Amino acid sequence: EKCLVFIAINEINRACEISKSVFNIGDFYVRTINNRILFIVNSMKNITKTKHMMHTKDDLYERIKSFNIRSFNFGYVSYCIKYFLLFLKQSILKRITGVCSCPICGHDSNFLTKSDCGHNIIECPECTHQFVSKPPAVETIENFYDGYDYFLQNCSHQGITSLTDDRQWQGFLESRLGFLDLLGLLEGVKSGSRTILELGCAEGKLLECLGKMGNRVYGCDINKELALLGSETFKIDIRPGELVNAGFEKNHFDLVIAIHTLEHIVDPFTVVKHCYELLREGGAMVVEVPIGELDYNNPHHFHFFSDSSLQRILEQIFGNVRMVPSCFDDAHGNYCATSYALCVKQ
Repeated sequence: EKCLVFIAINEINRACEISKSVFNIGDFYVRTINNRILFIVNSMKNITKTKHMMHTKDDLYERIKSFNIRSFNFGYVSYCIKYFLLFLKQSILKRITGVCSCPICGHDSNFLTKSDCGHNIIECPECTHQFVSKPPAVETIENFYDGYDYFLQNCSHQGITSLTDDRQWQGFLESRLGFLDLLGLLEGVKSGSRTILELGCAEGKLLECLGKMGNRVYGCDINKELALLGSETFKIDIRPGELVNAGFEKNHFDLVIAIHTLEHIVDPFTVVKHCYELLREGGAMVVEVPIGELDYNNPHHFHFFSDSSLQRILEQIFGNVRMVPSCFDDAHGNYCATSYALCVKQ
């Protein structure tokens, strides 16, 4: 038996009350859909099949509280329609059990859907992680990211076409520094006494900003040409290739930053574990990833995290993890849910 429920509420506190009430029933599994003027909650009651839960009780409650009220528009409608069609597609598709093991928790995982780019998307019924079953070879991934053209493709829609025009980077840097501020790290970074590594730093513009505050900054990026260009332009040690082969000293860093990076990595567990080894005792790793992605057609996303799966991978390595749900509209006006995570090496 399945029950699909949509709840539309204008007032934020009432939306939070309803979300908690739905969870307290016990048989419902709830997923947040959107953050604009109506707050939509999708509840699925599925007693006979495996649990399919994208957010825990606290995750949903906190995510709804984090939403900003925005005007009703076409983007809101299209997102809801897209989600509903995906729900129907997943309901109709025949699930193939035991396709492969989940890279996060090791549980036998089920076929979910096939993306337009040909990837088989697998879902874990235990931690709700979704992932590509057979990602491309390392050489194929490196070839995609390599070259200055990738920088232009990745940044031009934000109005960024120059490495050195600080006016173009103002919004980008404000967003990144706001991320650190939200997690309570900005004051420490501003003191200028930290040794900082950014994973997937691209050209290194954030590192340049942090370096100007007096911090010792390092970077690593798979784009060899862009890493070299950033190193020469900003006089920063940016090492090309994979982090595990970059040769950074262990127990050396106060802070490791990974913003929208883990979803692009074939083996995020190994990379997070290596980050842990690079941190000094008391050092922190901060992570941001998209949550509950509906578009599986980005050929360069190999992992589609839920709050549960992100927290689980980090807790396996760091122990306690602070999770902060959030959301934003991307450069194309599309709604995106994300989660921030702060992990401290004890």
